[in-house]
Amino acid sequence: MSVTNNLHIEQLANLVEKEKWTIERKLFIDHTGDSISINTIQPKFNVLPLISKFFRTRYKEQEWVIYDSKRSYGLHHRNGAMAFTTLPPDQLEPFFSENYSGASSLDRPEKMDTPEQHSLRKSDRKSRHIQAVA
Repeated sequence: MSVTNNLHIEQLANLVEKEKWTIERKLFIDHTGDSISINTIQPKFNVLPLISKFFRTRYKEQEWVIYDSKRSYGLHHRNGAMAFTTLPPDQLEPFFSENYSGASSLDRPEKMDTPEQHSLRKSDRKSRHIQAVA
């Protein structure tokens, strides 16, 4: 690789890290009562997998969703389990209502997909709404 390519990669990495840091510092999970906190973001870079550990540890007792509307997927945290979800926030509400009796895949945590594996699933997103992660 040339020095120019290495410099460009380093600049991109710095931009991604800056956006990750900004979201971690500015996005607050507002949890009141028994409600779930649903937050929508539109980051320039795909930082959702990068911010998951921060929010999972900081808000570990709360149920929340961070949805990337630019990439049409989000993170759902509940009872210590983390899941990718492909449902938009307005379609998630039935899953969180008191009367919903459907079993969530969060009750059966599985291994977390890598971003590459997640991208490969775009074709079957409509059939698989919530995918559990470890």
